[in-house]
Amino acid sequence: MRFFLGTVGIVLALISGCGSGQTPGTETGQAGTGADPAVVWTEFVACARVNGRQDWPDPQVKPDGTATFGDFPAKAALEAVREKCGAILDKLPPAARPGGGGRQGPLPPPTEAHMKAMNEYTKCMRENGFDDWPDVHADGTFWLDDAFWTPEHRAKQAIADPKCRHLMPSN
Repeated sequence: MRFFLGTVGIVLALISGCGSGQTPGTETGQAGTGADPAVVWTEFVACARVNGRQDWPDPQVKPDGTATFGDFPAKAALEAVREKCGAILDKLPPAARPGGGGRQGPLPPPTEAHMKAMNEYTKCMRENGFDDWPDVHADGTFWLDDAFWTPEHRAKQAIADPKCRHLMPSN
């Protein structure tokens, strides 16, 4: 009897994981599933290569789960493949995602006021010399990876940010 109940439990557990209509490992919107960051980054790079960025180099994954790609312009390349491959990065712990900045857990959807403030900050940064400051994303954040922060960008930020910081939303 014990064997039968245990078997039923296993079968029910297996069945409950079926029927989502998605291939295992392709779920989206999950806030850090505990997946190995090296595996996630490798999956993302493979997707990017299939979707037009054959030049994307293999990731160099750091102990914190973030990845670098040498001199490769990852930020611009990410924008080119975000629609098709960006959801893969949702499997990473939040702090390991591009632009993660160590935050814990998923961000709540941005309010209209938050988006307005972020767009005003973007406009101000550009008007004050940081002409290639990125657009704010739909989630209310800027994705600024390590490759973005060149010495030239750091110099532009040192000039523009003090003039614009007051426009950043507090939430």
